Formats: sequence, structure tokens, C-alpha cells
Amino acid sequence: MNDEWHYDLSPSLYIDFDKKILYSAYREMDNYENYAPKGWHAEAREFLQNIPLCDRYWVEEKNKSYFEEIRT
Repeated sequence: MNDEWHYDLSPSLYIDFDKKILYSAYREMDNYENYAPKGWHAEAREFLQNIPLCDRYWVEEKNKSYFEEIRT
């Protein structure tokens, strides 16, 4: 199975306006971190662990990841 679906369904940006942080996991040629405002911390990196469990749309109620379910 082709793993491209995972990137299509995963969030590409993590933005914390209070702390002025932007993390980009965008897989295309453009780098969003290059467009962050001055004074912001911006970098390309994985950030899924930063998202609270209650906000992870890819995890069902029993904490099972839909991404893992689709892979098997």
C-alpha cells in the first residue's frame, strides 16, 4: 500500500499564536516556516505529539489511531 494517504490526512501546520510558534510538516516544495512573521519561532519538524489528545481528529475514542488502523 502506498503511504501517501498518511501525508494527505495528517495536519501540515502547528501554530501557537500565544507563544508565536509555527511548526511545518508540509511535504511539498514550499516551506511555510519561511513565511512566519518576524519574532516567531518557525521550523520544519514533526509536531503531532504537541496536539492534545482531545484535538487529534485521527484518533478515535479508545485512543486508537485511524492511521494505524488503515496501515494494517
